[in-house]
Amino acid sequence: MRILGILLFIFTLALSVNAKIADISWKEFIGHTELIAVVSIQEMKRTDEVNGVTKVKVLKVLNGTNNHKEIDIDWSMGIISQPLFDIYHDYVVFLSKKDNGRYQASIIGRSFWKLEKDYSTGEYISDLDLDIHMRHLLNIPESIYDARKIPSSNQYSEPYIGRKVYLNKLTEYFEQNKT
Repeated sequence: MRILGILLFIFTLALSVNAKIADISWKEFIGHTELIAVVSIQEMKRTDEVNGVTKVKVLKVLNGTNNHKEIDIDWSMGIISQPLFDIYHDYVVFLSKKDNGRYQASIIGRSFWKLEKDYSTGEYISDLDLDIHMRHLLNIPESIYDARKIPSSNQYSEPYIGRKVYLNKLTEYFEQNKT
């Protein structure tokens, strides 16, 4: 009876624990990344219920070496990870190479940065506020983004500092900090 009570307690505790995405520093993030590139999606397909592959055209390599015009990126859908499927936007991707020669996200949930055009300045940006998991990417170099205070969306949360990364500043950063 005592063992049954302990097992029920552990089971109940396990159900109430929520997974939280861990913080990671910019240095660790870049350290896990073999290729950083600006890409355009050419083709996307699911390989099963949660996995897929996206063929992308490499528009510009920001860091790493790649002499292919197109590459395949494997992805999986989940609470944290995202598929790479929005054909109407270009992306900055942070990738590591798999044994099969294809690429994958270097860090789940933070490796696909959607680019949008800021029509007021004509620059391409990635708004890291749009993805809550990006708030856990710490110590991003201040030279690549503009920070602004984002008000709370409800009475229970605190305002936070939102970061808008500029593609031209990101490009300059990697040109100056070749790894």
